[in-house]
Amino acid sequence: MEGSLDALGEDEASEVALDLLDGARQTRRESELSLVEEGEKVLEGFRLRGDCIVAQAGYLDLSGKTWACVIQGAGWVELCVIREGDGGGSEVTSWRMDVDDVEL
Repeated sequence: MEGSLDALGEDEASEVALDLLDGARQTRRESELSLVEEGEKVLEGFRLRGDCIVAQAGYLDLSGKTWACVIQGAGWVELCVIREGDGGGSEVTSWRMDVDDVEL
């Protein structure tokens, strides 16, 4: 599995997403937790911060192997995608953008 943006495809909406995420800081890590457990951990971490809200969250595929959430705080947003690992566990990729990362 790769933490790449290639999975977004090549349609017009994907071009906008790619442009926005291009300036974002990306982090990627492997987890021994299942997709569901890792998703719960990610959401709980943001809840404990107390300075942000869940703007969107849900599965991105019909098979339930890819889940994502969009978290919004004051002056920042984070997209977190969790994929089921090939041999168990999961892969977590996040893109974080601050207000300074966006050109108006």
